Amino acid sequence: MKIRRSALAVLLAGGVMMSQLAGCGGGGGSSGSAAATSASTTLAGTAMAGPFLSGQACAYRVANGAKGALLGNCANLAGSAFNIDIGGYTGDVLIEIAAGATYDDEANPADSVNGTVLTGALRTLINVGAAGGSINVAVTPLTETAVRLAGATLDAATVQAAITQLLAVLPTVNGLDLRGTVPVTSTNLGLAYREMLRALSQLQWVAGGNAAYTGGLDAYLAVLIGQLGSNGNTVGADLLAQLGSGLNGSCAVNAGALSCTVSTGGGGGGGSLTCNTAHYSSPVRVPTSGELTAFAMTYSGNTGTFDMSGFTATGPATLVFSNAGALSYNGAAQTVQSVCYENNATYGAMLYVEYGTTGSVDLFAANGGGFSGSLPDMTGICGNAPGCPAGGGGGGGVGPLSIPGGRSITSAASVSYAPFPNQPGKIITITEAGVTLTLYDYQG
Repeated sequence: MKIRRSALAVLLAGGVMMSQLAGCGGGGGSSGSAAATSASTTLAGTAMAGPFLSGQACAYRVANGAKGALLGNCANLAGSAFNIDIGGYTGDVLIEIAAGATYDDEANPADSVNGTVLTGALRTLINVGAAGGSINVAVTPLTETAVRLAGATLDAATVQAAITQLLAVLPTVNGLDLRGTVPVTSTNLGLAYREMLRALSQLQWVAGGNAAYTGGLDAYLAVLIGQLGSNGNTVGADLLAQLGSGLNGSCAVNAGALSCTVSTGGGGGGGSLTCNTAHYSSPVRVPTSGELTAFAMTYSGNTGTFDMSGFTATGPATLVFSNAGALSYNGAAQTVQSVCYENNATYGAMLYVEYGTTGSVDLFAANGGGFSGSLPDMTGICGNAPGCPAGGGGGGGVGPLSIPGGRSITSAASVSYAPFPNQPGKIITITEAGVTLTLYDYQG
């Protein structure tokens, strides 16, 4: 369960809690070098064979067509996103996820908790022409296929030739960059990429006879490459057949080509869908397109305040969440910063959405949808969720809180709130019978 900003998260814990999270805060060419410059390049990566649950992404220099020394530090995968600082290096770079990592395969309904084990490396190869800035990098089964098609010599030119060969048989629209397009649900090409990867997973499922993905992804990609070598049109037709099964509502297949147009629904968004895993105490990740769709609805409830008596409504609140991860509050579009998914042991499927500067809301899929959280100004919002009173009224209470030393705080206590300086969260001050207790509830 996530560590939340709202006072409700503190009060429902059944005791006094201090929440404090640490850590706030291509082209051509074949050989690379560490340039004599202070500029530093960040590889902003997304790994997708289905969202990754564990593993590391590592970047290596490429020299004379071969994998060389490690660049920077390997980055842990959680929710598929990673960032690697490669300093001032320029030239070809191989990004690799080693076998043994786990991912939530989109065609496998039984691996959302433990994941499917990656049975071989997943790689991509890019060229960094100049140091500085951030470069989007995708690491997927299709980029691994291109690296394998390139053969024994690793360089940007041979990998690009392999990508061109691969794109010729993929049933997708022009503009998809297998290495540079981020496979997310919030952009047209990103969603098309995700749908293509979903279809590929379904092909593997069929090839395995629906039985534990016989041979694993590594073995299946070898089969796929064999098909490309003998009859690439078969691969394209097979993918088209799988695309039609479970196709996202924002996508369509016309004249043998997949295209997607993201619907922004009630507001906000654009850019890549990410999950800030550092803000949560339990394992969370970026949701799949299907998981997002399950939360795409209109949520009705109230704004108000959380205090020792529970939630007191002061006005109506309507949230609209789209299948692209966009959010609006009472008709106003919000800037979504992070969307995380958890199949919570107590509450079932949940999304944790961070928006604006300090806004945060939990979305519950059960019972037709519910929510609780706070607006960027720290006003509470609540509707059809645990801790929200029926009908949106006040009261309900949470009972007394036990305090070490034999004292307790009752619903008669005075509660006040103040924001943390220069960071999300708030300071909660509770006073009763001359005793003051300060709770620190923040994310950073």
